[in-house]
Amino acid sequence: MPGYHFKENDYLHIMQSYNRIFEPNHVMPRIHRHVGIEIMYVLSGKAIVRMYDEEGGQTEQYKLSSGDFFFLESDRFHQLFTADCVTRIVNLEVAPAKEQQFAYQKTVGHIMKGNRRLADLFSESQTFRLFDNGELLYILLMILRRFPDRAEKYAELEALLIVLFAEVADLYRQNERQYRGYAYVKRAVNEIENDASACTPDSLAETVGVSRVYLQKLFRLCFSMGIAEYINYFRCMRAQAYLRRNPSAQIGEVAKEVGFHSLLHFERAFGKTCGCPPREYREKVRKVPEEWTFEKEMLRNERVLGNSEVNSSLDKNKEIIKIL
Repeated sequence: MPGYHFKENDYLHIMQSYNRIFEPNHVMPRIHRHVGIEIMYVLSGKAIVRMYDEEGGQTEQYKLSSGDFFFLESDRFHQLFTADCVTRIVNLEVAPAKEQQFAYQKTVGHIMKGNRRLADLFSESQTFRLFDNGELLYILLMILRRFPDRAEKYAELEALLIVLFAEVADLYRQNERQYRGYAYVKRAVNEIENDASACTPDSLAETVGVSRVYLQKLFRLCFSMGIAEYINYFRCMRAQAYLRRNPSAQIGEVAKEVGFHSLLHFERAFGKTCGCPPREYREKVRKVPEEWTFEKEMLRNERVLGNSEVNSSLDKNKEIIKIL
């Protein structure tokens, strides 16, 4: 049976979507939860999503940076905070619906039956974060571009939504396969993704509760590189993505954004990982034909697509939203 509160005879329904600019140190006023799936994508800046239990106690938190794709399961109480910088976030909420949105729309069960990747993704509810190289964002922005102004073409929206979920499933499975069976590595990677600037091999080993030598061995088994090398690789991949979206950014700004405390260290690591200095990579990006025209147009003006507060007549699952 599908997860995220979707039943086999339900339909996928986009409840709301927005691309919003948040001021520094913004705090979402409510702790709340949803039926279905919520997706957050950080275009720029930094944010924290804190998770809570039924009594309002914090259970965990996810630190999100530019390029992070956050997939939030049903019924998880959460609250969004932004860092001390302007942060741009794309958001999409998909909930189960009992009625068709357009003729010949397939049920969730029918969709799952014909796509093993989606069946695996929806086999159980789960919360996870992915680092995107641009593919997920491209699909997500295509969905936002068509919703709600072109809601009459919901069949096109649903097709894009299915493609998005399939790509998410592939990327999630690829990441999980790298360290399947290595719980210590998975926890260490989560720590790196939460705050790469504060992570060292020694601190990670202490956090996960094993020796540095043993954790180093596990990293080499999973990634064919040591802990410090993986941390630099992770930072440099983020730097590449940041430069692709911000080709006018100063190199020092990029280094700070991805967690390097030394510009020289960043330039050396980037050159070793990416095959050229960051300035040269930036020049290459500037010469590439414009790929993110729509994204940049949206970022120039704050646009809210759909309602951030869903009307009760449209939201059949409003009863699950709760203020702690």
